[in-house]
Formats: sequence, structure tokens, C-alpha cells
Amino acid sequence: MEITALLPVWAAICAVLAGGCAKDGSEAAAVGNVKVEIELRSPSVVKSSYTPDEDKISDLNVFFFSSEEGSGDEPCLEERVYVRSAGLSRTGNVYSFHTKLLSGKPYDIYVAANLGYEMSGVRTLKELKSYRFHLAYPDELRSGIPMSGYIRSAVAGEDEWGESVFRVSLRRLMSKVSLSIDRSLFGKGFEYNVKSVKICGSPRSALLFGSGGASSREDFFASGYTKSDSDAAVLNTRDGTGRSGETTLYCLENIQDGSDTTLCSYMEIEAEYKSDTLRSLGGNSLIYRFYLGSEKEPYILRRNHEYKVTVMPVGRGLGGNGWRVDTENLDPYNDIYYHFYPANYIECRIGDKVHVWCDYSPPYAKLVIDHDLLEESVGSGIWTYEIDEDGRGVTFDMKSGGMGLCVFDVYEPVNDGSLCVIMCEP
Repeated sequence: MEITALLPVWAAICAVLAGGCAKDGSEAAAVGNVKVEIELRSPSVVKSSYTPDEDKISDLNVFFFSSEEGSGDEPCLEERVYVRSAGLSRTGNVYSFHTKLLSGKPYDIYVAANLGYEMSGVRTLKELKSYRFHLAYPDELRSGIPMSGYIRSAVAGEDEWGESVFRVSLRRLMSKVSLSIDRSLFGKGFEYNVKSVKICGSPRSALLFGSGGASSREDFFASGYTKSDSDAAVLNTRDGTGRSGETTLYCLENIQDGSDTTLCSYMEIEAEYKSDTLRSLGGNSLIYRFYLGSEKEPYILRRNHEYKVTVMPVGRGLGGNGWRVDTENLDPYNDIYYHFYPANYIECRIGDKVHVWCDYSPPYAKLVIDHDLLEESVGSGIWTYEIDEDGRGVTFDMKSGGMGLCVFDVYEPVNDGSLCVIMCEP
């Protein structure tokens, strides 16, 4: 028998078989070579780091069940084969593998690809249909995207060379989300730079031969497929129309009706932000969150579907069409200030204690007092000094006449400072 996989637009898979269970009278049937073609379906496109090879085939589990019409019996597993990529032949976009089956006999053929292991414990069709594939991590896709497909009551046909052929069409178990940012309507001079994107509410498992979604919160990864920093940098590019490049994320199928939104998949985007009223500072972010799906099927991520999502911040980018905007970590400009006390020029006498200090907001801004400059006056004998406990001031003990300098600098987002001249009379 030969098993063949064709590679169409989105991905491809192959399968092979082994096992043993024969119906009455099967001993008399002739055993012949059969060619099985396993073809991947193109994804349905729905408009609304590391990237896996979507067409990769690393291993196959293939099951052949007897499918005698009118028998009324539970189909019997007659052949099952596990094959790694090294055992597959490839010509162009076709993978193939040979085995032998009973000639002229109808089969139900089930194929699973890229699971990374042999499904040795499956004995019946019922077990196979209830089998769930589990990911250890949301981005555990280096062996390829998991796929499956089946045909029922199939009798081998003939190809152009007269060889007996079965063909099985496979689909990926995952949804693909293609994300881009359109800044064409974003405020001029404003900044929106993506730091990370991730899919939240990402299921840990999916049925191989069925459809469905997570049934409880325990079925989700704590954090789903994520791209950040350099892996998300393409979202910070823009063409002449203001649109960024595109990045892709993946999620196992999750079909929900929206009655419990805690079970629905959504995307979270963290970005550095700056407008004329608010800005993200100190590592904080502007956060967008929105549910994934389509207009016709909200809250639904179907297997082997590609969902094209374009996020378009308009004006200040703080409103949303179908998404939630989290601004609680942004800083308003009117909360930024700096004051220096008591003055920038101070006259004093030997023996005086002089205290200078500053007050500023936000408090996480970095303050630097020029210690080298202070030490110069210590070396000249003008003063000794002590830094305040809160680090925002200095107390000088004046020792001799002369002039000393003190410099305060407060960095982002305050960006202000002071030069204080202290003149001590001899």
C-alpha cells in the first residue's frame, strides 16, 4: 500500500497504517498494493520568535477500519501504522508511504499528523473519536501543527498510472490569527509601539476527530501563544498607508456560544503609548483586549480557519470598536512636576547648616545628584554634607568661605533639574 500527502495552500500531512482484525471470509480476499493520498485542506479565511512551519509533516498515525455495508457491526481496526518523516517519500508536494490492504474492500480511514508519538493505546473507533490531543505548551509546534482527517466507506480508485489510490483530506486542529496594526487614523505625532501580543483563553487540548472547545477555566493555558519584543517588531513598521506588517499566532479550536465569556478566546496587545494627554511610563503599557471570532460567529475559533485581524487606533487610540482599552497604567501629563527648594542661590556663613531639596512626580522618575561636584567642595574645605534619607535632598555643614555648586537632575518623564549656588562668607 502507498500513502500519499499533497501540500496545498496552508499545510500538509501524511499517514501510514498497521494493525490487524479481519471479518469472516476475509481470508479469501486478495491482498494488493494500495496508494493512499493525504491532502490538506486550504484554510478558510475569516476577515476581522518562532513561527511554525505550517506545512511540516513529522509523523503520522493512520487507522484503517473495516467498513462493510450492511454489516451493522462496529467497524473493526484492521490496520494501524505509525510513520516518522524519515519513512515518507516526497515528490514535489506529495508525500507517500506504501502498505498492503485487501483489494476491493471499503475502509473508514482516519489520519492524525504531527502528534509527536504513536497512538498505540487506541483499539476501537469509539476510542479514536473521543481522543483528545494535548499540547504541553501553547507554542509547542516545532514538530508541526497537529492535523487530522478521515474518509468513510472508501474503496480505492485508480490514478493515471493505474495504481489503486485512497485520498484523505486533512485539516489543522488549530486556528491561525494574522494580526496587523493600521495607524492611518492615529493622531499625528502620537506613539503606539507594540511590546507584546498574546492569545488568552487558549485551550490545552482538542478532539482529533470532532469539534468543540474548552469546558472550564482549567482547560486553558495560563498564558497562550505569545510574541514579544523582536518577534512583535513587525507590528511597529508601517507602509505608505500607515499599515504595519503582519504577525501570526495560533490557538487550538475553541467553539463557544458566548454565554460564558470566561471560556472565550481573546487577544491582548501591550503597547508603549504617548499622546497629547497620556503616556506610558516606567515600563507600564496601554492594553487592548478583544474577543476572537468573526462577525457571523463571534466567540468561535474554528480549526483550520485563518482569522485576519486589523487593529486601528483612531485619534488618541483610547476608544475601541469591539475591544476594551485599559488605560489605568497611563500617566496624565498634569501629574508631572518638579520643584526645587529653598532657592537656586543661597548666601550663608561658616557654621551654618544649609538644607536644599526637591519634590517631583511621578515618584519613580530617576533622580541623580552630582556627587563628584559635591566632593570637589569637600576637597576645598568649603563643606561637609549628608544626603537625606529619601534621597531627594542634601544638608551642608559650612566649614570655610567660598562658593560651592550642587546639581540635581530628574529624568524621564520629568526631565527637569536645578543648579544651586551656595556662597559662604569668610
